[in-house]
Amino acid sequence: MDDLDQREAFLKAIFATPDDDLPRLVFADFLDEHGEAERAEFIRVQVELARLSDGDPMRVDLAVREQELLDTHKAAWGIPGLQGVQEFRRGFVEYVHTSAEWLIAHPNRLDDARTVRELRVVNAGKHGAALARLPGLERVEHLDLTNTFLGGAFSIQRYFTDARLDRLTALTLGNCRLWDEHLVELARSPVAPRLRRLAVWGCPFGDEGAAVLAGSPAFAGLEVLDISAHDMQFDQCIHGTGAVALAESASLTHLRDLDLSGHYIGDSGLNALTRSLNASSLERLAVPYNEIGEAIDGGILAMVESPHLGNLRELAFGGDRPTHHPNHLGLTGAQALARWPHLEKMRFVDLRGCEMSDAARRSLRESRWADKFIL
Repeated sequence: MDDLDQREAFLKAIFATPDDDLPRLVFADFLDEHGEAERAEFIRVQVELARLSDGDPMRVDLAVREQELLDTHKAAWGIPGLQGVQEFRRGFVEYVHTSAEWLIAHPNRLDDARTVRELRVVNAGKHGAALARLPGLERVEHLDLTNTFLGGAFSIQRYFTDARLDRLTALTLGNCRLWDEHLVELARSPVAPRLRRLAVWGCPFGDEGAAVLAGSPAFAGLEVLDISAHDMQFDQCIHGTGAVALAESASLTHLRDLDLSGHYIGDSGLNALTRSLNASSLERLAVPYNEIGEAIDGGILAMVESPHLGNLRELAFGGDRPTHHPNHLGLTGAQALARWPHLEKMRFVDLRGCEMSDAARRSLRESRWADKFIL
């Protein structure tokens, strides 16, 4: 087998098992033996960086060397002529952010790269049919179509039926003006049952859309669901009714991360979500800016008393974004939260921006687990 055949065999092994470091490191050895020492070093540096924790002191020198190698060789090692952003991960380009027009004008670049796992496309709305035919989509695991108008020439059901998205498990349709009928189309597409992460933040589908998500068996595989509001109008948001639908869903039973920021679920919604059996798998729950606790502390009290939050590690009840409908935490709720035994297992409870009295704030600061509160 000549050098070109060996190189191709190594690359095929990398593409076939993209999560495995070993084929990448074996390829680095091959590169070393064939006069490409800096390319080999770059692969090893990025593999090591991916393994280290954020606070590891070894990261500093490795990150400096990583940048030196990129500054010198990024154009040669990356996708040639790309108009946009490309990110190397563990030695190869795995993330691309570019326009639909560039992809259509260079239809084989994605396929030639063979390592792109995450693709963000801007200006996709008028190019659905052409984008569906792009070679290389079959390797994409996360597709991001944020700010795309999904209507008219871009039919959700047609696109996600026609496009070869064999490995797709994560889909971002943020600020795409999705209504409940669009979610119905998505549920009918072949990609829906394979999705593990779905982000449809900033979409005005309201309670009707929440009911579609909750009632569609096609979404039963979801583990991460981001339906945060991003400053939408009241009638386009999710309220208590929508939260109850999510809580009672027979399909959304494996959610680890649920983001409902910026809606109007109120205490009834938080009560339903945290007392549901579906909450048993939650590790993160984000419900800031939902007018919870505006009149009473019923939502917080229900949460603290829930027997189904054993896996919860992060709770966002507030945040750092100014809003006209914050959550409220009364003295009774603050005292109950301060005594919550489950706090021992929590990483944090974010309460920034919540309206509370000095007495409520003092009770949190005097808690045995005061260090868990972000105030």
